[in-house]
Amino acid sequence: MKVFVFNGSRHRANSVCCMWIDQFMQLLKMSAPESIEFLSHGMENIQFCSGCQECFKTGMYLCSDSMNLIRSDMLASDVIVLVSPVYNNSISGSTKVFLDRISCWTHLFKLAGKYAILVTVSDRKNMNGAMEYLKYISDFLGLYVVDSVVVEKENLIKDEFASICKKSVNKLIRVLTADDELIHVSERQEQCFRSMKKSYKDFQLPTYEKNYWEKHLMRYNSLLDMILSKRLKFNKHL
Repeated sequence: MKVFVFNGSRHRANSVCCMWIDQFMQLLKMSAPESIEFLSHGMENIQFCSGCQECFKTGMYLCSDSMNLIRSDMLASDVIVLVSPVYNNSISGSTKVFLDRISCWTHLFKLAGKYAILVTVSDRKNMNGAMEYLKYISDFLGLYVVDSVVVEKENLIKDEFASICKKSVNKLIRVLTADDELIHVSERQEQCFRSMKKSYKDFQLPTYEKNYWEKHLMRYNSLLDMILSKRLKFNKHL
């Protein structure tokens, strides 16, 4: 099983984001029923989105940086873990730049069927804006959020920290080891799927996104139907 981890903190020495990731990795390795490969990213060369819209129009990525590898690792992974510190009641700049660079995927549900764990780290209570944003983007990427963790450093106790990580691991293991792997699609995700399907069906000009929908998505009545079909095809090739 492959687990993609993105760390949106630029602090590496004893940062709470790194502590959470390290603890999560250790606990998951000990608890998982199969071998785990972690694909970790965060400090690579990720350029700002230029606003050229080529990824939307043609599916091409013009920036020469680490994002080709990062996108490839995300698509190859079963679980997506996004970790960000809270700055100004929102995600960090590094996390925002990363998400901007995969924004075209929010029109294509490229990560549909993958499990996600979302983590934000703040200095004090009631800093919920960052988590709400991560949940919103995750919905439009097609992710099934297994756990969303808001870590508040103000009241952080070492034993509680380990317990928080353990809860996330347990939730993920429970989903992965279910007799019939669990999947949940929110009403917001289904509404988005229906709306985009109608838009691309009515759209007359040929574009990368319209072609992608016609080839991969248009035949499905719902996002859930598409996810279940993908999993059936995967199981047939095992």
